[in-house]
Amino acid sequence: MCIVGCPHKAEQWVAGEVDTHIVSESRRESRLRLLRSEGVSARENRVATGFSLAILILIGCTSVKGAAEASPIEESSAPGPTSPASDLPEGPDPWFILPAIFYLPDYGTVLGGYVSYTGLLNEEDWIAAYAATTFGSDNMFSVEYQGSPLAKAKLGIQAWYRYENWQRNYFGNGNDSSTTQRQYYYPGKREVGLVLQRSLTEHLKAEVGAFFRQWKLVAQGKSDFSAEEEFRSHSLSWGLLYQRRNDALDPSAGVNWRLSYALSDIALGGDYDFGRLTFQSAWYRKWLTRGIVAFRFEADALVHGDPPFVELPTMGGNRLLRGASEGRYRGKWLGVAGVELRYRVHKVASLVTFLEAGRVAQKPQNLSLKRLHPTAGVGVRLKIPGAVMLRLDFAIARDEKPTYFVGLGHAF
Repeated sequence: MCIVGCPHKAEQWVAGEVDTHIVSESRRESRLRLLRSEGVSARENRVATGFSLAILILIGCTSVKGAAEASPIEESSAPGPTSPASDLPEGPDPWFILPAIFYLPDYGTVLGGYVSYTGLLNEEDWIAAYAATTFGSDNMFSVEYQGSPLAKAKLGIQAWYRYENWQRNYFGNGNDSSTTQRQYYYPGKREVGLVLQRSLTEHLKAEVGAFFRQWKLVAQGKSDFSAEEEFRSHSLSWGLLYQRRNDALDPSAGVNWRLSYALSDIALGGDYDFGRLTFQSAWYRKWLTRGIVAFRFEADALVHGDPPFVELPTMGGNRLLRGASEGRYRGKWLGVAGVELRYRVHKVASLVTFLEAGRVAQKPQNLSLKRLHPTAGVGVRLKIPGAVMLRLDFAIARDEKPTYFVGLGHAF
């Protein structure tokens, strides 16, 4: 696995988006059968593959340009007048480039990349694009914007378009979904999102968002959904975000939490009515001289309605309940807690160990501390010069084979 990057404060191209969760069971035969079912058209796959190549070409061109600027022709050392501009410090590079190529046993070679440009409208604004492809049926790409074009009004904006057709796992719904045979499906997801943030205090923000999603599921075998199903899921959301950390990339002190409610309604043009309440939180404390203890708790609940299974709260994957397969547990009610001990062995390297446990349930009265699903693991964190954190995790879970994850940024 090879990742090359340039310094930047953004951490947006996350390998978790590419599902780098590795499982020993081969999906190749399943993939071939799903390809025959034509989950997405050949034209859509060509578009996604072409988008990935375009980003990689842009990465290459920008990298060559950067190398040329970094190695100018040596000028004469003869004494002469000094230009006033030569005494001015160089500003930060507005470009952040992260090409990546790695091998996944279940997918083969994955080629991807992330490109962003900071300073579009002001110093804090940025626009970014990322893509990944296996040059087959697995493709995804995204274009995002984040900034504060109305800074005086203390108003921030996030907007994006995302396309995903990446093979996913389905084990059934409920806390005992591990007993259900693994099935595979392609989500065929397109999403347009817009979030507005308004600063209330120095650390507290209010959020309102609108999300428009179109799904085309293609599945194999018996499941809670048909072999091919299309629907829309549009929603509005409201929330509060509190951030008080001493470092956004690698915090050693502080707290971060978000409380949000999302409402999906047929009146918005979708096909389902349901409401979802989400709470996410994390605390960070120093331990000894070089250690950090990080703790998190997340709760997710479908407070009313009956959503499609792809909209259910889910545990498993490279971020939540690491060690369990991606999509392992789905339910209307979810609770997860975890603790991670990070110990810095070098200024750019840290060793970590973590424990996590969670549970899902179809009814709130069944969401108890009994029959929790525990996971544990160890990992390495490497700081790429600038503001990028490379994450390597190895984890184990009950009734699962050991897995490893590759990603950017801490899990929380």
